Amino acid sequence: MERCPICRARLKSDPVCPRCGSDLSQVLSSAAKALALRDQALLLVAQGETASALRLLQHSLLLKRDPMLVALQNFLLDKQLRQAVSAFKQQGYTEALSMTKQVLDIKKLPLALALQEMLFDKLNGTVQELDFSEN
Repeated sequence: MERCPICRARLKSDPVCPRCGSDLSQVLSSAAKALALRDQALLLVAQGETASALRLLQHSLLLKRDPMLVALQNFLLDKQLRQAVSAFKQQGYTEALSMTKQVLDIKKLPLALALQEMLFDKLNGTVQELDFSEN
């Protein structure tokens, strides 16, 4: 962070703003955590771990909004949704439902909502037996 978010003064290495005296240590800590989560997510993207990367990106974006990460998240959501459609076509309904649920937890996309409804229809009564808890 180059400037104080309160008064816009230039910052040095000290977590206290030299002009207004605001303690920015928590803000700086959040920004550092967001960067670490971003880096981990990018590594997972490179390894093809879309679902795990999406979870880390979501946490990073909660700490610090970054337009590039929003674009990456949208790209990965699209990829995850295409994989869910592919699993649906191959009758992997439980897998497709899990992938679709992850997409919907992040963003309510019309295609994901429609796919979820079709999956509920295909699975009929078995949806209640599935465990969607976070692991």
